[in-house]
Amino acid sequence: MITYPIKNKLSSWRPWCQKIVNELGKGGAMIAAGIVLSLGNGTAHAADPLVITTPPAGVHTHWATTYTTTKYLKIDKYNIHILGSPTVSDWFMRESHWLISNMVDAMKNPADRAKFSGFQALLITNADPDLSLLGGLPGHRNSGGYKWSLFNEALVCAKAVDTIRPTDAAVYREWETPVHEFGHAVEITLGLEETTRATRVANGASVSGPFFTETYAWALENWFSVRPGSSRANFQPWEYNYIATVFDANNTWVPVCRTTPSLISSDIGVVSPAGFFEANSKFKITASGNDIWNNSDQFRFAYQTLSGDGEITAKVTGLTNTDSWAK
Repeated sequence: MITYPIKNKLSSWRPWCQKIVNELGKGGAMIAAGIVLSLGNGTAHAADPLVITTPPAGVHTHWATTYTTTKYLKIDKYNIHILGSPTVSDWFMRESHWLISNMVDAMKNPADRAKFSGFQALLITNADPDLSLLGGLPGHRNSGGYKWSLFNEALVCAKAVDTIRPTDAAVYREWETPVHEFGHAVEITLGLEETTRATRVANGASVSGPFFTETYAWALENWFSVRPGSSRANFQPWEYNYIATVFDANNTWVPVCRTTPSLISSDIGVVSPAGFFEANSKFKITASGNDIWNNSDQFRFAYQTLSGDGEITAKVTGLTNTDSWAK
């Protein structure tokens, strides 16, 4: 068990720690390759680390004539814009930020991640117009394309009827619909449509019928285990290997339905391979880098801001594939 209250003890740490704490503001916590630091003493009251604002000037949605957006978040490290209609909850804004950030983190190639610069995700609800105004099917409120996705909050972490199939029974839905639609965006943004077709043909899989264009998005539902029964074990070997050309097979993050925000995580310095952070039933950090002692600080950083003084306690249940100098 590690508890480290650092109020009035910053002088014993290197300047980068002071700088990070200053950036966090009053109260904060850091987990860096196994060390948990917390500010102050007493009870911690988690404050949301993502501040929702109004869309800045110059950020225009692909559907500006159809939808009004009043909420905005940005995934700074990828220059991805998340825009919400007035009917979208703050919870869905933050969780969509978390979802997209983690799915892009899971990509193996930095060049692929860079292609999502300028990407826009528009979040709506059943109270907003459907896509029939733009030529889509009546009731359709989810889609994905080149550098954009459209998510309907009504179909996320709730028992609901998909409005595109109004006669179907209501079922509990987790994150399958946003993952599916972002899957379309991944395939199209990375220019994989013909590669998907060629790979399926080479392995005797169908490329005909109305649902062929859904196969890559369906594959990502299994890759990210979006519902009970969906997993990478469902793949044929060639399917697994194809998805693994884009996504890191060692990254085991999966989306879950949560009621509270998790820690924010990112790499510090230029690290290779990229680290990742999982926050399901336990916190898990996978990191690489060049330690934090010499002139080039490189590590994986996870934190959450706190309102006032606080303390975070963590039980370390495993530490593997590391170095004797790891922190």
